[in-house]
Amino acid sequence: MANLFMPGESFEFEDEREITTEIQSKFSRLLREIDHNVTITIIGRNNKDFWDDQITVPLSRNMILNPTNEKPIERSHDITHLAVVTTKIEKERGYLYGNIGSSLSDFVRAVIFKTMIKFPSKLN
Repeated sequence: MANLFMPGESFEFEDEREITTEIQSKFSRLLREIDHNVTITIIGRNNKDFWDDQITVPLSRNMILNPTNEKPIERSHDITHLAVVTTKIEKERGYLYGNIGSSLSDFVRAVIFKTMIKFPSKLN
């Protein structure tokens, strides 16, 4: 089963912090369908300086993708959440997804579905 990390302190809004545990529980069955070497980390915009430092370069290089269509997010869009998908085996293969309008739950679901396609569990 893949790991899903959602550090509550990274989210701006209290309601987002409160639903992180619920989201992890809700999608636990889907996470079993992803290779166990995969880690998905979802972060919010709470620390503005850290956030700006982390997304400036990938955004300018068209590396942050919209998980619904996997097209690069335009620099003019306001990204509210960032998903970092990495794997222990292929360290150079990682993906960055940005949320530009979906609810946190819908964004996480979209990222999980895309990750299931790219890194299916070998245990099934």
